[in-house]
Amino acid sequence: MGIIFRRTLDLFYKNRDSININAIDFTGFTSGYCSNYYFWRIKKWRRSYVKTSISVDVSKFVITGYKISGKPVHDTKHAKTLLSQCHHNRRSRYYVMDKAYDSEKIHELTREKLGSIAIVPLRQRERKRIKGRYRKSVTGIR
Repeated sequence: MGIIFRRTLDLFYKNRDSININAIDFTGFTSGYCSNYYFWRIKKWRRSYVKTSISVDVSKFVITGYKISGKPVHDTKHAKTLLSQCHHNRRSRYYVMDKAYDSEKIHELTREKLGSIAIVPLRQRERKRIKGRYRKSVTGIR
């Protein structure tokens, strides 16, 4: 992570400050301006988009971490590096994410390695059985 980004974070936080709630989400940017219809009409496909994931301190609205990739990847791949990056900059007590980040590995990373709690709603699946120790603890199932 760049030195400019770290110095910017230091402007908002004191040395030992920790973040209470950190929100993580992603978005994508395309470089084309025309609609998919024209790509379909000339039988060419649009190039992939740039995917960015960011972490934001909910109380101060400060970006605490970011991850950028030049191709579409699953959210959980960005989440692992983003969580470690955020924890390295400023420790957070809770990480709030959307359903795309619902994975046992993310819950395990936040609980065991980072000492935080991930608040992620469960995805609706065809099978009703929930696997994973931490995902079961979210629902109250033993």
